[in-house]
Amino acid sequence: MPTDKDFKRLVRARMGRTGESYTTARSHLRPGGDPGRPHRFQGRHPDTAALTRLLAALGVTGPADGRPLSEAIALGVAGGIGFAYFVFEYDELATLYLGGRINSYVQKLDAAAAALARLGVPVTVRTTTGPATAERQLRAALDQGRPVIATVDMARLRYRAVPDWLCGMTPQDVLVELGDGQPVLWDLAPAPIHVTWAELAEARAGVRSAKHRLVVAEAPDEPIDLAGAAAAGIADTWPGMLNPPIGNFGVPGLAKWADLLTAPRDPKGWPALLGPPGRQFQLLTWLYDWVETAGTGGGLFRAMYAEFLEEAAGPLGRPELATLAGDYRELAAAWTDLATAAVAAGGDGPLARGAALLDRRRRLVEERGADAAAELAATQAELTALAGAQRDPQPLDTAALTALLADLRAQVLDLAEGERAAATTLKAATPAKETR
Repeated sequence: MPTDKDFKRLVRARMGRTGESYTTARSHLRPGGDPGRPHRFQGRHPDTAALTRLLAALGVTGPADGRPLSEAIALGVAGGIGFAYFVFEYDELATLYLGGRINSYVQKLDAAAAALARLGVPVTVRTTTGPATAERQLRAALDQGRPVIATVDMARLRYRAVPDWLCGMTPQDVLVELGDGQPVLWDLAPAPIHVTWAELAEARAGVRSAKHRLVVAEAPDEPIDLAGAAAAGIADTWPGMLNPPIGNFGVPGLAKWADLLTAPRDPKGWPALLGPPGRQFQLLTWLYDWVETAGTGGGLFRAMYAEFLEEAAGPLGRPELATLAGDYRELAAAWTDLATAAVAAGGDGPLARGAALLDRRRRLVEERGADAAAELAATQAELTALAGAQRDPQPLDTAALTALLADLRAQVLDLAEGERAAATTLKAATPAKETR
């Protein structure tokens, strides 16, 4: 972040003269290049990428090296990792949700707002049920030269080729800037997404739970307290894993899932869930997606969290966090093994093909974004066709499915113990004044 208040005043003076955004004015006043420009960054998870881009656009940097903060730091400061397990059943569909970040129900905070406040960045979170008010708030912030985070329904931004039936179920954050009078979005790829005001309004209106959520921030006047912010983030993580408010979260959620994987008489058990036509392909590829390809950085965010612990160890003066990072890398590998096992049971059949398509979709979104719209549409079309073809017969026979579920149960139980041990060590490493 700019530690020179005189330079910051020069930036704002130029903004007043030219109408430029903060980042554009800043780059002109530092012609050698602005390392915080959003286009130089490729993200892994939409929400943490948006937060990282916002911090970079505001000029917020690490106090020790003067470099933009990493996405791993954004993840950790915002509350870090967690676990959530939910299955929702409808007439002809069952949807699986495996969450790897801390959940807002557990944290009781807006994660992005919490991270910004902990870093000393002035922040306002705005919500409204009225689309006209929502657009006025967005335009006002952008007209003042402020990059903002907006929550959008990705199923309504067509370049992602998300199936229509998922509309309203795919909320994520994007950074929004103003370019030539039109909004410009930044997703994961280091390339802008040009949309119209109408397209953005439709995408923001599609997320009912977020109520046109908008995160507006400005550059702080003082150096950030990275150590305090990291400690506060850690103090959110371990209680969410060890003492969650309900049994679907944290380590208890893992134990609950393990029991359901092989419960033949429980209607919520996986033997029953996977019985209807098409369910094997739906749920097993969904498991793979949530762990590996749904913006987790691989291993259900555990690899990214290991990076955070390594980066936070120095500022916090807690070298044991760097050692603990190795445990989280082992957990990441174990999560990847679980996801791979779910789609490898059928050999080179449809489950493996589905996983390969999910991997391809992830690479396209991360590397090329809107420039890969045609390839993303083709990939999604093949996934949809493959899912439809698996209604009868299903990929696994009864014996193979029984063996797979027993294997998955054993792996989830091992993960539960590993997550418990890591969270307990994390608790011990948290500065006492920050625990709760």
